[in-house]
Amino acid sequence: MKRGPVQAAKLLSKTLAIDSAPKRASSLLADLGLEAGWFPSDGQAREAAERWERDFLSVLRRDMTSLGELERPCRFAFNSSSEYMIQGAAYEEPRDSVALKQAKGKRRRFSEYVSALRGLDPRDFEAVCVGILAAFGVVDPVLTQYSADEGIDFYGHLKLKGVVFVDDLLPSVSEQMGIWLVGQAKHYQRSHISTFEVRDLVGAVSLAHARAFGGSTSKYRDLQIRPCDAVFYLIFSTGQMSRATWALVTKSGVIAMDGDMVATFLADRGIGVEGGRFSTRKLRTWIARYREMPAV
Repeated sequence: MKRGPVQAAKLLSKTLAIDSAPKRASSLLADLGLEAGWFPSDGQAREAAERWERDFLSVLRRDMTSLGELERPCRFAFNSSSEYMIQGAAYEEPRDSVALKQAKGKRRRFSEYVSALRGLDPRDFEAVCVGILAAFGVVDPVLTQYSADEGIDFYGHLKLKGVVFVDDLLPSVSEQMGIWLVGQAKHYQRSHISTFEVRDLVGAVSLAHARAFGGSTSKYRDLQIRPCDAVFYLIFSTGQMSRATWALVTKSGVIAMDGDMVATFLADRGIGVEGGRFSTRKLRTWIARYREMPAV
């Protein structure tokens, strides 16, 4: 069995509670090693943890930087008082501002959203994606039909009037500005999104742009992408994405959200919260609003 600082960092990213109190990195290492069965005794675990601590911290910093580059959520954080103390990303420190404490309070519900997303059926998750477009500011997001959808699950047009040049009191160039948001929803619990699926999305959007469909009738009557329109390609999933997939979306400009990112997005906006608590019923009511929209 492989063991060491790199493997320990992977375990930490999967198991650390997002609101965990600060703990010395070497102590976390020892605990992780014992739970993984790497050592027969506490003493051996503590000894190895002391040797690995420096490399363990380096791996965590590298991982945090990599996640931050794509605004992906990180479950852990470094305590502001010591570079050797690791805590949950939503742990409230005394010196945090009121606004930051409120943001962390919302994010502490992260795990509940992860569980709720995994319990949805694929059509419900497509409705979640439509709801995310609405949260982006799309006025009339569209859920496509469940079968024979030509590779597009949801789309919408985000008008930039009111987003750019917000101080203009009279009509201006912003009237002409807008972005198409077009995407696929992948409801996976264990498997990873592959590079093939990213390429499939790009192909599907490109064909829709050209109005080239396999059937005899025109699809997506409201998806009228003009030759010079801006288009964002979106791929959202309840699962994870492989390292190669993240590399491809970064280089291609595809906008991607894995299960953790979707859960964080919903948590940060308090979607599905009732009386200060996460409510599965409230979340499903929100989902039903978009699932019941007429499909095109």
